[in-house]
Amino acid sequence: ELRLNMYVNPGMVLAAEPYLWRSFPVEDPSGLHWVYDEEIIATSSVGTELILFGKKNLYKLLGFGTANIRIIRLSEISSVGPRAHCYFDRYILFVCLDGIYMTDGQTIRKISYEMDPLWFGREEPQCTRYVEQKIQESPYPFHVNRRALRNVCCLNDKTRQQVMISLPANDSHENNMVWVFNYSDMLEGVGNGKWSIWGSDREPNYSGTALDGTPFAGDTGGGATRNNPATSP
Repeated sequence: ELRLNMYVNPGMVLAAEPYLWRSFPVEDPSGLHWVYDEEIIATSSVGTELILFGKKNLYKLLGFGTANIRIIRLSEISSVGPRAHCYFDRYILFVCLDGIYMTDGQTIRKISYEMDPLWFGREEPQCTRYVEQKIQESPYPFHVNRRALRNVCCLNDKTRQQVMISLPANDSHENNMVWVFNYSDMLEGVGNGKWSIWGSDREPNYSGTALDGTPFAGDTGGGATRNNPATSP
């Protein structure tokens, strides 16, 4: 009867034990939560905490399943879609309107600064003439279509210790380009992770290399250029 009389909206979250959604039924206030003025796009857990991805903000839900429940706003950032996040190690990687972030449930940091020229459509990375000829019919090295991010999908490749992120390039409204974030050196404490781009199914055969943190051509104003992606470590 309560279900028939209750108005369910996109700002409502039902928390339950994994694969046991009836463990906190809607009659139990410890399992049903509201974010009153915002649509919740997706959820993910970090340890015993529940992360809520909203259209305007990122939230953390503490103590679900208990009498002491709190919803905390972590940051004013906008998630782009229901599959635009994935869990790896003890972190969640997620895609927002202004780039790609990660969180451990306590702190949030942007990890895609070196990709901003492609994200915001300002620059194109250098490549050899051979590589340019190979990839001229593929989306790489063009820019992310930030108007069509709803279907972005993230997948953790545990074996290679990398997250693959499918994105729409140029004017496409379908995902036709894959960015790869390799986090192995980050877990080892010797780096911040490395980015690479797969623009077609053929590209990894000849250009599956990482882009380093050196600025793109012209970014520094002093004529400095980044390492060539074709020879980058």
